Amino acid sequence: SEAIIAQNNATLKSILESTTDSVFSVDSEYKYTGFNSAHADVVKQLYGADIKIGHNSLNDLTANDREVALQNYNAALNGQRVIKVIDLGNVNFKRSVFELIHNPIINIEGKSTGVSVFARDISDRIKAEEDLRESNEKFQRITENIDAIVWRYDLLNNKWVYVSPQSEKMLGYLPNEWTNLQWWKDKIHKIDQLWVNEYYSQNPELMTDHSMEYRVHRKDGEIVWLLDKIGVELVNGKPGFLFGVMLDITLEKQLEEAIRESESIYSNLVDRIPDGVYKSTAKGKFVDVNPAMVTMLGY
Repeated sequence: SEAIIAQNNATLKSILESTTDSVFSVDSEYKYTGFNSAHADVVKQLYGADIKIGHNSLNDLTANDREVALQNYNAALNGQRVIKVIDLGNVNFKRSVFELIHNPIINIEGKSTGVSVFARDISDRIKAEEDLRESNEKFQRITENIDAIVWRYDLLNNKWVYVSPQSEKMLGYLPNEWTNLQWWKDKIHKIDQLWVNEYYSQNPELMTDHSMEYRVHRKDGEIVWLLDKIGVELVNGKPGFLFGVMLDITLEKQLEEAIRESESIYSNLVDRIPDGVYKSTAKGKFVDVNPAMVTMLGY
């Protein structure tokens, strides 16, 4: 039986030493009854202390950390399982954020005789979450302060995962009204639907960034011209997400049309007047003449 116990202890020690997480146990007086080398290293890093079996685990802690540890120990000694995320350490050495799990150690009589503790350093995870949150906040501030609709579409799940608030101002639709791709296709002007559908049917595996100009119907029925600059994000070598920026180019299109109409009116007027009209370079080379001028010159 002693051999079996020794083997079990060796197995347990091997398991505890195989993890990089801190694992230790204390008795009802908060003295160490066991710990792995990872925990010894953590205590050294956080408090500059060397620990051993029988050493009171509270002695090397800061006043605040000691108070928190006492609360957790006592709760576990009273039979509770305690899970907390706590910032620990001495500012003169190091402070880190840990996820702590305290469990009561129950003897064969059903009494709590100590506490086992599992501690994982999650400082990097917390930092990454904070960085991601800050990045998202910066992205949101940027996208919400430009005169365009910023969007992201999940091709695999057929849904818009982000649409900036400008969609309400530009098109009259709230971001949560954007459902799937068919919803958006229905908003495109019927004439433009034909070539947009043909474009994508001819390029089903479109894997490069591209842009399009097309008309859409606002919620109030008004027609708006959009320049849609589209990027492609690959997943396992195939398009997984589309993302882009929609710009309102209605004014530019109206100006282009006004210029075309003006040129048409000018051309019709010049072609009909009986006087000769021409354009030439500074060196006298004709670049444009009306019919009357051709008649006058005979060529």
